[in-house]
Amino acid sequence: MELQRPHPKLATAKYIGSLGWLVIAAIGAAVLLVIPMVFKGAQIPLWVWLLVILPWILFWGIAVFRVRVFMRNHGFALLEDDYMVASGAWFREVVAVPYGRIQYAKVSQGPLLRRYGLASVELHSAASSMSATVQGLPLEDAEALKERLVSRGSAQLAGL
Repeated sequence: MELQRPHPKLATAKYIGSLGWLVIAAIGAAVLLVIPMVFKGAQIPLWVWLLVILPWILFWGIAVFRVRVFMRNHGFALLEDDYMVASGAWFREVVAVPYGRIQYAKVSQGPLLRRYGLASVELHSAASSMSATVQGLPLEDAEALKERLVSRGSAQLAGL
């Protein structure tokens, strides 16, 4: 079984979307490192902290974020009786939803996804806590997938 992967532009959109939070976290960490120096009179100059510690924090922030964005672990497959969604880098999750249990599917776009021409397809099943989301599909493909899922769900529900 071969998973269909998100578009590579999704990684760029996620990087841009998280860049602000990464900068805020780095500034906060730098401030927390500088405060003890100011009050205790540490002998390490401020420029050492800014040129050594801050880049180190940024490096690890980007490295950890890269694992989250890494698209090798994300995808979906349309099986004969089920719709399967795989996600997660550290905590792997594979969800298989029978077509007959599909209640509705929706296509959504945020500002960054819209900027790159991408969309997400979210599927809700008859189980109230069950949902499956695929991010990073081109808008036309997302609309087609939504229609395909809804039509297969209707056909399975009707017993065709």
